[in-house]
Amino acid sequence: MTTDVSTDKPQGGPADDLDEGRLVEIRVQGIGNLPWTDALGRPRIQGLRRRVRIVDPPRLPAHRVRIVNWVRGTRRTQRAGWYLAFPFTLLNVTDFLHPAERRSHWLGTATNLISVILTLCTLLWGVAMVETVLARLPVTVDPAAAAWWVSLPVAVLIGGTMVVRRAVARQSAGSVVTTVHVGLVLAAGVLLAVTRPARWVVSAPWPDNLTRLPDGTVARLLDPLPTAAALSVILAAVFAAVLVVRAARAAQRSPSGPAGPVPSGPAGLNFSAAGLLLVSAVIVLHAVFALLRMAVDSAATLVARAFAPGAPAAGTWVGVVLSADDPTTYQDNRVDFLPAHALLLLIVLVVSALGVAAWRSRRLDEPVRSPYRWRELARRAVLDAGAVVWRSLAVAGVAGTGLSWAAVVFLESQRARPVFPVLYLLVSLLATLVAVAVLLAQFAGVREVVNRIGDVAGFWPVRAHPLAGSSYRADVMAALRAELDADRSRPVVLVGHSQGSLLCLWLLAGAPRATPPTEGTTEAITGRDPVLVTTGSPVYTVFRGLFPAHVGQELLDAAAAGTAGWLNAFRVTDPVSGPMPDAENVELADPIPAGPVRGHGGYWDDPVLAARIARSPEEPPGGLH
Repeated sequence: MTTDVSTDKPQGGPADDLDEGRLVEIRVQGIGNLPWTDALGRPRIQGLRRRVRIVDPPRLPAHRVRIVNWVRGTRRTQRAGWYLAFPFTLLNVTDFLHPAERRSHWLGTATNLISVILTLCTLLWGVAMVETVLARLPVTVDPAAAAWWVSLPVAVLIGGTMVVRRAVARQSAGSVVTTVHVGLVLAAGVLLAVTRPARWVVSAPWPDNLTRLPDGTVARLLDPLPTAAALSVILAAVFAAVLVVRAARAAQRSPSGPAGPVPSGPAGLNFSAAGLLLVSAVIVLHAVFALLRMAVDSAATLVARAFAPGAPAAGTWVGVVLSADDPTTYQDNRVDFLPAHALLLLIVLVVSALGVAAWRSRRLDEPVRSPYRWRELARRAVLDAGAVVWRSLAVAGVAGTGLSWAAVVFLESQRARPVFPVLYLLVSLLATLVAVAVLLAQFAGVREVVNRIGDVAGFWPVRAHPLAGSSYRADVMAALRAELDADRSRPVVLVGHSQGSLLCLWLLAGAPRATPPTEGTTEAITGRDPVLVTTGSPVYTVFRGLFPAHVGQELLDAAAAGTAGWLNAFRVTDPVSGPMPDAENVELADPIPAGPVRGHGGYWDDPVLAARIARSPEEPPGGLH
């Protein structure tokens, strides 16, 4: 996926007539794919009638405002392509979670091995899609010959996609990584065509499938897809368990405590986050492709009925990775229940995280009914993230394993037969609901969570897997450099919110220093480095714990040295913001009189911050400069 970066200026109003020598404020938005008007502040909306709204737009400052509006990917690929690349993107982030002092061999091995597993599982699911179509359409083919043109085209398509991304994308995995994955997927395609594992006779009770062969005999055959899903999740869980242990040791060696004024919690956060991402990448891949296979199955069935109405579909069972279908039993529908297992694990993880965070913050001073209690809980959880995350993963791992195993045992037993049609209907409705939601871009809350994760993940270039989503960082850096160069003759204030603050810090840390003004000049910052303003920044509270090898004190010092002054604004109601060591820190009141609690938003039009930015040419903020 590519990235669109645009720099927009509000048209009309006093901004067009401003003196070109006055202050220029460049605002960098926090997450991608937002309307540029979001960086102007919150409008006041009054309901006049049932179908009429009166809107008072935010008040613009007297100086010129430039808005840098960036998106993670092109709008044509936001809905479908991003979700397919999401598991590979999650895995790619793990390659940047190494500790600051040295690369972790265990984390590197886990990332490389799970990367290979994702490639092989992608091939298995692609072959399963084609087999699903052949099994539904009334077309009879030779299974032995079909195995070749079922497996090889899919392998060539996946390998070709990796090669094209390497050749076309400006930021893709290295040539060695791409070559290894392409060679692996092509070799696996040939191996599948030769061996056809769905026809292997097995003696183990699970995951087997009782199948009536063409000669009339009933054999116990391997069910490859659930086997691959279970083994890959187990392997990822083993790596995650080791990383969680390392995270626990790191957190225990570091002084912690949610009541402490300094965010000491990020110790070990990188290892626990890596374990979470490894398991999540595998589970998400199987869940997404299982939902996609169900959609393909439904579409192929409708097409078959359209060409042969009233007649049962008489397709061909190729037997490469998809078992012979008997829709009346669970054993022939294990792959369709993989999304349900993934949803169960997600629920267990969320409940575990909430429970651990509440337990860790049991020393809260606010009364139970305080309207700020949950905001304070979230803030304490962020500051204590190094301890919260690994404990949440430990609890979720034990509980999720037990519940998943109990669900599999129940569905495999005879007791599930009476309720199986109802369960299968619920899973089918879930698949349909997800498909419709993706196509129509519904469920804004879920989409926003996924997009926020993607905005963090998309900051890092593609390195661990050639199918990961492209990074937007290079394009945003180029746009910001061009904007700063265009305004070098005037006082410039660079304002970054949330993720935008990391973009600004990364830019200033690597930007060449401007020529300082001669002694005795009356202009405080004209011709010098820009003033930096960070708002709602998670850099110090979250990112330095997640990415200690890339986001640490060295980055902050280098960025501060490239500014004419650094102002950092935060709120206690904002869970991810807080003081920064090299900046002049300003705590903003929340709520302001006659206004709602703003938390992580509403920094753009905060009156205190706006007044401070307007005075920056005469009163540059402090910090290292």
